[in-house]
Amino acid sequence: MKIYNQPLKGCTPNYPTENTICLPSNAVVRFGKGGVSDVAVSPDRHLIAVASRIGAWTYNAHTGEFVSLIGVESTGILSTVVFSPDCSRLALGDWDGRITLWDIGTKENIWCVTHEKQVSSIRFSANGRYLETLSSDGVVNILRVDDGTRVTRSIKETFSENWAAHGEKWKDKNISKALANHSRHDHGWLVAFSHHGKHLAGLNKADTLTLWEIATGEKTSTFERVTEHGEWVSIFRGRTLVCSPEGRYFVVSFFNTEHHTVTLWNEKTLKSFTSDMPILSAAASPNGRLLATGGWDKSVTLWNIETQKPFCTLEGHIGEISDLAFSQDGSLLVSGGARNWKYEEDEDGSTLRPEELYTFQSGADGTVRYFFSGNNPTDTTAKIWEIPTGRNIVTLKHPDVINRVMFSPEGTRLATSTRKTIILWCTKTWQSVATLDTVKIECLAFSPDGARLAIGGTWPEHKIQIWDVKMGELVVEFSGHKSDVESLAFSPDGRLLASGGFDGVIYLWDMTPYL
Repeated sequence: MKIYNQPLKGCTPNYPTENTICLPSNAVVRFGKGGVSDVAVSPDRHLIAVASRIGAWTYNAHTGEFVSLIGVESTGILSTVVFSPDCSRLALGDWDGRITLWDIGTKENIWCVTHEKQVSSIRFSANGRYLETLSSDGVVNILRVDDGTRVTRSIKETFSENWAAHGEKWKDKNISKALANHSRHDHGWLVAFSHHGKHLAGLNKADTLTLWEIATGEKTSTFERVTEHGEWVSIFRGRTLVCSPEGRYFVVSFFNTEHHTVTLWNEKTLKSFTSDMPILSAAASPNGRLLATGGWDKSVTLWNIETQKPFCTLEGHIGEISDLAFSQDGSLLVSGGARNWKYEEDEDGSTLRPEELYTFQSGADGTVRYFFSGNNPTDTTAKIWEIPTGRNIVTLKHPDVINRVMFSPEGTRLATSTRKTIILWCTKTWQSVATLDTVKIECLAFSPDGARLAIGGTWPEHKIQIWDVKMGELVVEFSGHKSDVESLAFSPDGRLLASGGFDGVIYLWDMTPYL
């Protein structure tokens, strides 16, 4: 992965420095900083380091001003950070078991050592000659700071606790400055462009919807959703954030233990559609009048957006509805089938299978339901529904469960995806015209002209692939996210591609060379 330490040529000059440094090749800006996994204070009290999912951010401990971003390259999602006693080096540990040592002045990686499990903590010895590392499996290793080699013999060293030595009063006063621009829930981003392309929307794990102005990177508005107790309740699985085609709403689906809700958001209106059963997918019709939802009840519900009332149920799937999409003219709806959940009622769930057992409480009547995946046959079909009649006009069979469905903007193609395969279908004959063997698929997005298909990969293949739809060929591959690419969206003119990752950041990629 090529890393730039200076803003890319042509990048909007109004963006803060933090948004434009250490970008992957072809990315023009970054939104988000990857949340906070650990914080460390230098022994001389001059620097604060914040370990996030993408790297270590350092700040002036007295002013809170940004100093540098270290460790983006050669690390995974960071779990811990610590300064050396002489304040010249920074040690980082990540989820993949890597321990890396960095020179703070030059920002260069000195060495890298990999353990089998996630790194839980790192400590320097008082004289700075050794590092003590603890992995999530309880294994302790002692490494030489000079070269990272393990010490096989017993040593008698005092390992410093830099954090505790600074005092609670000093820590509370200064660390808050460094954390001011970091969000605790800055991960699990879904992305969508507004219909006019002036704004970018991002939804995080805490169900906070943020709008940025593309030209300046400024936040224009934020919408948050909490329970009546002021606590977050959602489970990040619904994965729906789209701008309705006519531009009136952002469509957001929530999947949680109490309220199974789809929300339509804009700056003036908020409408909610609630089901007694978990909702996994949602889509708005191009004219903004209809909403389709699907979930664990194995059916698709059509809602009138104006009245917020359901008016039609489409039945035929034998598994959960994993994804939904309307055709551009709104006459067709495609639904993807997936796991076939068993449902039983039991007072405490003790008689049910423990494997993949989920408990849900209805927000309407308080009924507790237990779901579990047994040996039932899974649903491996995509169904095409005729909206005016509610009729299932064709069923497309697949070798595996479906995770994504999407019509091309011009309406000539339908893309359906399983774990590592995408099938492109002709919407006139409903025959397969191409099969793409790709990365492990998390998300899809067609370019506005339908000529390109962007694919976001899930761990460990967290890459972005751009495919030529007509030729069925891979055009380019982008790398930069540290974990799953959760969401993709093209700008209305097709010149930018937004990607949201589990690493907590959104990247905007320059697509002009590949149009």
